[in-house]
Amino acid sequence: MRAFQKVWNQQFNRDPAATLVALKQLQSTPDLDGRIATVLGLVLKQFRFIHKLEVSGIATELKPYQKAGALFLFSQSAAILGDEPGLGKTLQAIAATELLRSQMDAGINIKALVIAPASVKATWQTQLGLEADGGHLSIERNVVVIEGTREEKEKLALQSAKVDYVIVNYAYLGGLIKTLNDETADPKAVASAQKQWDEIIANVTIKIVDESQMIQNPKDEVLRARAVRAIDAKIKWHLTATPYYGHVEHIWSLLNDLEPGQHGSLSEFKTAHRTDPSGLVTLYARLQKLMLR
Repeated sequence: MRAFQKVWNQQFNRDPAATLVALKQLQSTPDLDGRIATVLGLVLKQFRFIHKLEVSGIATELKPYQKAGALFLFSQSAAILGDEPGLGKTLQAIAATELLRSQMDAGINIKALVIAPASVKATWQTQLGLEADGGHLSIERNVVVIEGTREEKEKLALQSAKVDYVIVNYAYLGGLIKTLNDETADPKAVASAQKQWDEIIANVTIKIVDESQMIQNPKDEVLRARAVRAIDAKIKWHLTATPYYGHVEHIWSLLNDLEPGQHGSLSEFKTAHRTDPSGLVTLYARLQKLMLR
């Protein structure tokens, strides 16, 4: 089945027009089983919709699977995009954001907060640029990247309340949380951290957590996962090629951010989905609604 799916995906993305013709031919097969005909009808309907999708503000031509991923994120207030590395999760998240932006009334600003490892902040900044500069956008957006010296980061953070995209890294957010919760910290440092935190989280509509396996390990609860979860948003998307490494506690940290209060403590989650024989089946059913992979 996986081999068939791989071949199908390659053909689907290599030549969408030919794939559409093949589906129509299959649908017209004499004496086709009714159940198969029904499934083919649904596939064709989705295929046509995806194939025709155009995202205002995006200059890059999305592959069909990228359109499907962007539509999935667009339709979810909490989601995990679990594509393998190199398939354009960043582009899909940007396309979904721009698609959402295009659906809003004029004058309503959508601020997307991108939380990512420091090593990929530059990649996000480039991809959020105009096509002429190697980016994916056809419309220039106001993008703030929090980086530099402590003073430079503070200055940039104080400019981030009313922009289109803010890009920060995990360590920076973790540092702010650590300072804010340190009773022995210098009052000036606490005041500075509070100002930065308030400006960064102000008006956030979409929280995009890139490489979200960075918060999988429950031991990271002290800083990284705690900082990510402390930022609320109407829409929360996680991007990761490795949603979990075979341990249910890894997915617990992600779910706690996406659906706070719905998954119990780590101990309760382990009991429900690892100790209980039917637990993995239940977990799979829950993830089907949240994750595209």
